Amino acid sequence: MIDAMLAPLYKWIILALLIFIAGYVLYCNSLAGDLRKAEQICSGRISAAVAPYIAAQDALQEEVKRADEALIEEQQRIKIEFRDIKHETQKIIERDVFRDCRLTPDSLQLAQRANEIANSSSNAGAVR
Repeated sequence: MIDAMLAPLYKWIILALLIFIAGYVLYCNSLAGDLRKAEQICSGRISAAVAPYIAAQDALQEEVKRADEALIEEQQRIKIEFRDIKHETQKIIERDVFRDCRLTPDSLQLAQRANEIANSSSNAGAVR
């Protein structure tokens, strides 16, 4: 009985529901557009706030890179100097005068003490 009374109104109920759904979809799309605009504004603010820190980080990375290059150059220079010193020392050791050198125990102790004093950072045992 109620079905019979509502039967002519079904098409109007369905039409009202479709209009309501279409309006709700349009409202959701407008909210999505507002959300996109707000996200772009926030992203711009964040990138503007972070930009000095990124620039400082890049500058520090460049400084570290230059320091690393300087360190490598210094290491190469030290290797070359060490090679030259080793070569000169080898030439001196291979001379006949030093190859056949025999030290007495007293002179050996004196030479070791001189070596220790020369290689130490302080001059505690140096003769004045």
